[in-house]
Amino acid sequence: REDMFFINSSFPVTSAVLQPGILFRISVEPSVLEDREGGGYIEIDLDSTKRKETDLRYKQLHGYVIELIRSCIRKQDSDLFDQYSRCYLILGHLCKYFRKPNNPVSSMNASQKYTDEVVRIIWENYDKQITLQDIADRLYITNSHLSRVLKKNLGKNYREYINDVRLHYAVWELENSDKTILRIANDNGFSGLAIFNKSFKEAYGISPMEYRK
Repeated sequence: REDMFFINSSFPVTSAVLQPGILFRISVEPSVLEDREGGGYIEIDLDSTKRKETDLRYKQLHGYVIELIRSCIRKQDSDLFDQYSRCYLILGHLCKYFRKPNNPVSSMNASQKYTDEVVRIIWENYDKQITLQDIADRLYITNSHLSRVLKKNLGKNYREYINDVRLHYAVWELENSDKTILRIANDNGFSGLAIFNKSFKEAYGISPMEYRK
């Protein structure tokens, strides 16, 4: 009853309700906290089931959450800014009282962990129509946050990287198979011949047909 938990990004979680009640969830994009707190990875340690009765941090946070719920239930347009302000109040309280100590190494590890996993998934699924959103959902992270991580660590965005991998395999098939160019495009994840030709020419300066000659 009245329990509160903070689930950090990349941690899969399931929930079960053992008795009738209300589940209220606030989802926060990681960058909202990270950009405001200096750009590093932030981990919040909040589990009210472990609280002590004398710990006022939870009581105060509980009050903020209740007021936010009441504002949401009213569903009035005039309450929108009130809800925003209460959300930031809650985030400020979490960062002030429940944030784990900074660890630069864990911050870099978290960023690299996401990048390594994306790279692995791309190389295993380059021939399929897999989107950045698909991968973000697997990693329990937002699309926009994952995009920034990839750009920072790989020096290119998701579309550019997956196209590089697809072209890598397409070039091998152009040199070592008698498949048609349309078949090569389809077998390597390109959604059409026109997109394949455009991507290939941007990368190599000539068309797939000219390359094969």
